[in-house]
Amino acid sequence: MALQDIVSLARKHIGEEYVFGAMVNYTISNHRGPWDCAEFATWCTYQATGKLLGVEPNDARNGDAYTGFWADDARSLNMIVSVEEALRNAGYMLLRLPQQRGRIGHIAISTGNGRDVVEAASRKLGVVEQSAIGRVWDFGIKISLDDADNMEDAYSPALHFRASRNPVYDKRIEQIQLALRKKGFDPGPIDGLFGSAVETAVAQFQRAEGLVIDGIVGKETGMALGLPFWGPVQDSENQQDGIKFLDLEQTTSDPTDDKKDYFTVENPNFRSLVEGGIFSSNPHAGGGKRAFRTNNPGAINFDFNGGGAWQTRMPGFVGRTFADKHGNKTAIYETPEQGIAAWYYLLTNRYGFGSDASALIQELARRYAGVNSWRDSAARNYIRGWTVFSDNRLNENSRIHFDYDDELIWFAKGNFGFELGEPTALKEEQMRLGFKLGREL
Repeated sequence: MALQDIVSLARKHIGEEYVFGAMVNYTISNHRGPWDCAEFATWCTYQATGKLLGVEPNDARNGDAYTGFWADDARSLNMIVSVEEALRNAGYMLLRLPQQRGRIGHIAISTGNGRDVVEAASRKLGVVEQSAIGRVWDFGIKISLDDADNMEDAYSPALHFRASRNPVYDKRIEQIQLALRKKGFDPGPIDGLFGSAVETAVAQFQRAEGLVIDGIVGKETGMALGLPFWGPVQDSENQQDGIKFLDLEQTTSDPTDDKKDYFTVENPNFRSLVEGGIFSSNPHAGGGKRAFRTNNPGAINFDFNGGGAWQTRMPGFVGRTFADKHGNKTAIYETPEQGIAAWYYLLTNRYGFGSDASALIQELARRYAGVNSWRDSAARNYIRGWTVFSDNRLNENSRIHFDYDDELIWFAKGNFGFELGEPTALKEEQMRLGFKLGREL
């Protein structure tokens, strides 16, 4: 099966009836409606790929599809992509989030032509193929397949496996479970499902190996387990006593060299200041997410500003990444807590608000985007992202008081999650300590 099959199947139902809240048995292959948007997307996906997504409970006969559940699965399974990417790929989904749990969102199936979707649109239109351009979408969703026609994903450096609210069988998870058991860590039954027992075993293995403790099997953890999903397993020359060291061939002491990471010391003491807190033991690791690769959860862009960036004066600063394809360089700190302190300093000092002041989300988004109005599309993109990753606690009219940790935590979750592309794994204790350090600067 291929994602194109979702589109082909959806097109066979154009013209059928839309009924808001319609229920569907996803195992019935000849269902002809009525549909609502989430039920239609879930049924087409299940029939074409065997993947049950966007449904609670996890029951193909009796589960209820909802755009909020689609959002949950997109986040937990790391399926979020940009709207633009979704429009370019047949079978990807476009999602408009419900503004609050239980409220109405919308989901549609991309045809892959860069413009159109097939969707259960409305009572008036029914199921229709029409343009998605000029409409409000929060993000796209890429549905991951295990079949041979999607093996281009199987050996991607970015491939990773993580726990899900509704785990789906994957034969590769069985190999992960067997590898963990061989290493002496109990993943529970060998059932091909990435549940809480597997996540705990992965985290225990990562702690023992000196890896980032996040319970996720990505390239670094997978290679340490001896798994083949990222290419041939090779012994690292940059490994000693279970501790990962920086690949010095990919670093430089020249701060103007944009092709390599710039470090002020050869082997920074990467760690967390909070016991058990998440951090990156190798910020240069290519498979890592930017926000943790740099121990800078806010992913603050780095600029020498004529010879001396303010980031270099922050405690814990050890360097910056090489420029990405957009020319962005990112500051690197020894600990995430120091990165949070630098982020707090950006808000209160660089933006000129002061630590005992407050600011509207719309103004912070305008500053982040570097535009003249918060209504600019670039600023609104920040607001949408912060809203999503704060569990809809924030909107453009929310006000953040910089001396009130509980408000700052929700903004941090929104900000860091948006930079990361998934909910941040940082502990709240790490955030609170980061704020405290920022106030002491």
